[in-house]
Amino acid sequence: MVPTRAIYAQTKDAFWSREHPYPQMLEFACGGRVKVLEKEARLAAGDLGNYLCVMLLTLPAVNRHRGKEFLRIFRDSGHYPDLFPPEDHRRALGALLAENPDLERSADGAVKHSLFNLLKTRRPAVVLTRRTTLTAARSDGVRAVRQPAEPAAGHRAVGDT
Repeated sequence: MVPTRAIYAQTKDAFWSREHPYPQMLEFACGGRVKVLEKEARLAAGDLGNYLCVMLLTLPAVNRHRGKEFLRIFRDSGHYPDLFPPEDHRRALGALLAENPDLERSADGAVKHSLFNLLKTRRPAVVLTRRTTLTAARSDGVRAVRQPAEPAAGHRAVGDT
């Protein structure tokens, strides 16, 4: 998660470049099974089971001060078809809601297939740039990892090129 669109563009370019250390390290660590996504990308259960999925987001994309209706992260997108139980599978849906009672729901009570709900149910680690505050991520129980302000002697901070 990055604070601005400019840093997002730089980070995106880095992840899409085969010569940059970001994708090289991740590909090495995960045996070449890395999938880099943007927030509008489709994501399936097979992706989560077979890849390290890295989703790039900006902090303004999840900032609730603009209102949930304004933000695409809260919209029922249809991008995650098999990551939520179908509405007619009452037992699976009941288990999901028992574990996550505060999921976003539509006017008819159906669980929204939104990125916000996906993040709440999967609870991924979130890597924040040094300039990004943790408030938004912490408020929903997401595990946040913040880059250190200064790298240890002889080391580079992640993102420094």
